[in-house]
Amino acid sequence: MTECVEVVEVTDETFEQELPHIQKVIFDSAFAAFDMEFSGLEVKPCHKSVQVDTFDTRYSKTKESVESFFPFQFGLACFKYNEKEKRSRYDATIFNIYMSPYSHSSIDDAVAIRPHTIEFLKSCHFDFNKAFIHGVPSLRRSDEKRILDEIEKSYSDKTPRTQIEINKNQMKAISPAFDKINRMIDVIKNGPEEERQKLAKENGKYYIVLDAMNPFYRRLMYQEVEKQYKDLISLAKLDKDNKDMGGKSRRLRATCNLRDGDATIDTSDSDVKLLRVEEVTKMVGIRRVLELLSGKRLPLVGFEMLNDLMFSYHWCVDRLPETCRNFVTNVARDFPLIIDVQSLCREKSLGTFLPDGTSLEAIYKGTGCPEGLVVQTLAPEHVQAHDAGFDAYMTGVVMLRLGYRLGLGVADFRDLNAFYQKELPQESAEGAFRQVPCQFQRQMNAVNMYNVKYPMPMLDALWQTREEEMEAEYVQCVLLASGFVKEVKTADFASLARPFLEAEQKVAILWLDDNYCLLSFPTPAACTRLFEAWREAHEQAMSATQTETEERLTLQTVVLERFDAFERLCGMKVAKKEESSQKREHEESVVFENKRLRIVRKIARPESEKKWCSVM
Repeated sequence: MTECVEVVEVTDETFEQELPHIQKVIFDSAFAAFDMEFSGLEVKPCHKSVQVDTFDTRYSKTKESVESFFPFQFGLACFKYNEKEKRSRYDATIFNIYMSPYSHSSIDDAVAIRPHTIEFLKSCHFDFNKAFIHGVPSLRRSDEKRILDEIEKSYSDKTPRTQIEINKNQMKAISPAFDKINRMIDVIKNGPEEERQKLAKENGKYYIVLDAMNPFYRRLMYQEVEKQYKDLISLAKLDKDNKDMGGKSRRLRATCNLRDGDATIDTSDSDVKLLRVEEVTKMVGIRRVLELLSGKRLPLVGFEMLNDLMFSYHWCVDRLPETCRNFVTNVARDFPLIIDVQSLCREKSLGTFLPDGTSLEAIYKGTGCPEGLVVQTLAPEHVQAHDAGFDAYMTGVVMLRLGYRLGLGVADFRDLNAFYQKELPQESAEGAFRQVPCQFQRQMNAVNMYNVKYPMPMLDALWQTREEEMEAEYVQCVLLASGFVKEVKTADFASLARPFLEAEQKVAILWLDDNYCLLSFPTPAACTRLFEAWREAHEQAMSATQTETEERLTLQTVVLERFDAFERLCGMKVAKKEESSQKREHEESVVFENKRLRIVRKIARPESEKKWCSVM
C-alpha cells in the first residue's frame, strides 16, 4: 500500500524554516497546482458575472473586488513523477500557507470582509486564528522598493535636525526609558555573566525594547540619546517589535554598540540598518514562493483561476495594472504556461467522463483515476473541502485525469512546456466523442471565465484577437437599461423589445441589480432599432411637461445606453468616443447655438429696445 500524502501547514513562525523545503520541492516537481481562499468577492451587486462580459469588463469588475478583499490562505500542491515505485506514479507535496495583511508606517491597505464569506468558511471549519494571528505576510515589489529606499535615505541623509527644547515635564516622561538604557549598559560593562545572558542579543550586540511612545516623544528620544550616549547607543523602530501596536504609538529598540567581548564601540550604522533590511526581506513572505515557481518556469495549474491569479498578483507581486491586456502580459512574463482545469472541461469529448456537477469537488469525486494513471492519495484527515491545500491537490489530480483521458501519456506531464510546443495533428480534434491530445493542448494558456463564451488566452497576440471578436459581438448587440422603477420585471422588458425583433427572435434580459439590467439582442439591427426609437421618444419626453411618474415600463420611463456605459459601470476607463453620449453632445451644441443666436439678436436690436435689457 502506497504512503498517503499529508498537508504541511505553514505559518509566520514556521515559514523561514519551511522555505528551503518548499524550494527543493518546487525544483524537483513537474508542475504545481494552487488555490486561494479570500475574505470576499464582488464589492458591488452590479458587478456580478454576466454572459456578455468581455475580458476587459470581467477584469475591471474583478479588479475592484481583489483590491478590496484579502486572501486568507494560499494552497500549493507540487507534483513529481516517481519512477522508483513498482508502478510509476505522481507524488504530491502539499503546503497550506496562512496569510495575513502586511502593515507598515507607510503602507496600510484597507481590507474588506464579507460576512457571508466568513459564515461559509466557518462552516468549512476554517481556522481564522491561524490567518489573523499567525499568517505569513507578503510585500509587493513596489512597496518593498519604497521601504528600502526610505531606509537608505534615512542613513544617507546626515543633515542635522532642528533641536527641540525640552521642558521638565517632557524630560520626566522619557526618563524611564533612559533608566532602562543605563541599566543595560551597566550590566554589559560591570554585571555578572548571568545577568548579561538575560539580555536580548542580535548580531553580537545587546539590546532592549523600550515602552511605546508617540511620534513626538520618539523624536525627543532620538535627539537626547545622541546627545547623552553619542555612538554607544543606537535607536531603531522595527516592525517586529510593534506587531501588537495600534494607533501612532510605537516601541523603539535601543542597541548597545559594544560588541560581545570587545570594549571598543562599533560606530557604524550597518547593524541597525541590516536589521531593518532583514525585517523587510522577511516581510516579502509568500512572494518568495511565487518567485521560486517563476524562476523554475514551472507550469501553474488552477481551477477557475482568474480570481486566484489576480489575488496572488495584487497582494503578493504588485498592484494590478489598469487594463486586462497589461495584466495578461505581466503574468505571462512570470508564468509562461498556465492550465485552467475548468477550461479543459469545455472539451465536448469529455462529456461522458465528467459528472453533472461543475464544482471542483464534484469533478474530483465524479472522475475516477483512469487505468494506467497512478496518483499518490491524500491522508483522510486532510480531506477538507475549501481548504486551499486540499483544493490545490484536487486541482492537480483532476488535471492529470483529464489530460490522461485526452490521450496524454503518463510521461507527457513531466514536461508540459515541451508538450505545449509540440506540433500535433488537428484533423480529428473536432470529433464529438474522439479524445485526442491536441484538445488538451488548445486549452493550455487559457483561463476560464464563468458565464463567458470563450476562455481568456494568456498570450498577448491571441488575447487581442479574441477580445476584438467579443467586442464586435457585444458592442452592437447590448444595451444597458437604468432609471426604471423597481416594480419593473423581466417580462416588461421583453414586451418593450418585442416590436423591434423579427419573427422567432428573442431578447435576453440580464439583471445586474435592482437598478440596472442588460438587454442582449440577437442582431445589431434589432438593438439599433430599439435604441433609435428610445432616443426619439426620450427627446419628445424632454420637450413635454411631465405631470407624474409612470409605474409601467415605456420608452419614456427608462434610460438606454450603449455597451460603453456598461464598461464604465464595470470600472473601465473608456477612452473611445461614447455613442451613448452623442445625444447629450447634440443637446449641448443646440443650447450653445441658441445662446449664440440670442446674443446676435441682442446686438442687432434697435436702440429703442435696448433700454429694456439690463444685460447685453
